[in-house]
Amino acid sequence: MTQFDDSEKQVLPAIYEHCKTVYNQMEEEAKLVDGTLLWEGHLTKLFGRLHLSVPYYTTVTRELKRMGCIKQWRRGGGNASSMWEVVMPPTEQAFLDNGSYANARRRSRIERLEQQVREHGTVIAKIQTDYEAIIDILVEREKNSA
Repeated sequence: MTQFDDSEKQVLPAIYEHCKTVYNQMEEEAKLVDGTLLWEGHLTKLFGRLHLSVPYYTTVTRELKRMGCIKQWRRGGGNASSMWEVVMPPTEQAFLDNGSYANARRRSRIERLEQQVREHGTVIAKIQTDYEAIIDILVEREKNSA
C-alpha cells in the first residue's frame, strides 16, 4: 500500500507486484558489464520460471519500461535472447505517476477507439467512392440503352 495522506491508503494493483518480482529476478541474474547491469535471456521464459501468466508479459514489460526500471538493448525472438539494462527497481510513486498503469490502460482504450474511428472513416470514404462509380456506370448504361 502507499500512503496518499494521513487518512487515505490505496491498494496497488497486482501488476505492480508482478513488476517487482520480474525486476528483482532480472537484477539477481544480471551481470555487470562496463559499469552497466545487463540481463540477457528470454523474458517469456523468465515469466514461466516465476509462474506468472504469459498474458502479463506485455503489461509488466511496458510498465517496467515506463517507470525507467529497464531499457532494451537488444531485441530477442525465436532462439535469440533479448538484452536489457537493469536500471532501478520499481517504486510505488513511479507506478502511480501520471503515466500510471490505469491511465495507460485508459489512454490505450481511447487510442484504440480513435483508430477505429479513423478506419471507419476510411471505409466510409471507400463506400462513397464506390457508390459514385456505380451511379456513373448506371447513368452511362441508361444513356446507352435509350
